[in-house]
Amino acid sequence: MDLSYLYGLICSIYGAVEDWKKREVSDFLWISMLWIGVILHSLHIKNLMLFFIEIVAILFITMAVKYEKFSKLFYIGGFLFLLTFVVFKSYFALSFLVFYLVGILLYYSNLMGGGDCKFLMGLSYLKGMVFTFIIFLNAILFVIPYCIIIFLINLKNKNYRGLRLKNLILLFIALKKDAKDVKKFETVMGNDKKISLIPKINEENEKIVYEGKVWVTPQLPFLVFICFSYVLYMFYPFPVILKIIELVVKSHF
Repeated sequence: MDLSYLYGLICSIYGAVEDWKKREVSDFLWISMLWIGVILHSLHIKNLMLFFIEIVAILFITMAVKYEKFSKLFYIGGFLFLLTFVVFKSYFALSFLVFYLVGILLYYSNLMGGGDCKFLMGLSYLKGMVFTFIIFLNAILFVIPYCIIIFLINLKNKNYRGLRLKNLILLFIALKKDAKDVKKFETVMGNDKKISLIPKINEENEKIVYEGKVWVTPQLPFLVFICFSYVLYMFYPFPVILKIIELVVKSHF
């Protein structure tokens, strides 16, 4: 267990707890992974110019995150990472850029919160994109039992009644309850008349007042699943989904 893995594990545990309590994660968490990462990388990569440029890149990114008036410095930091990849073939710079793009896609698709995306960005620079993809893919698998539990609760409460066929996916991702009972961190997806199958977790729209029964998603922080995946990596450092596919293929051929 190397230092970068250990620090990432600590961050994942702290981030999961913080996200569970507040549904938000301090930017310090993912920014710290960049700083710890560049220090640890310098111990193995003896290139002072590469080290200097990536230090400056991280400094610009830190300033952009901490001070809103310097937000455009983020792009300069990103450009410097691109430069170190092109000139020095920096694997960790490439990893950061890849997960920056992945994060943008997931965030603006309302598939993942900003804190989760930033954590993956920080982790990708700390440990590399292969490691981060393994953590990400295994974290998705941990969502499956959660969806099954949601489904069983809906079956028990017979929430499938009156639900249109095209909206059956709701049985796996949302619960039905009285509008007055919706909790702080739950996201209303609509009622039986008007439903959005993708919860708008990253949009601050004007709240619609519902009456009666509504579908809500508990919006469990994805960082919790990332933390589980991180622990799993200690015992099985491979994408579990690939192993499942392999077993399925072998059982049929």
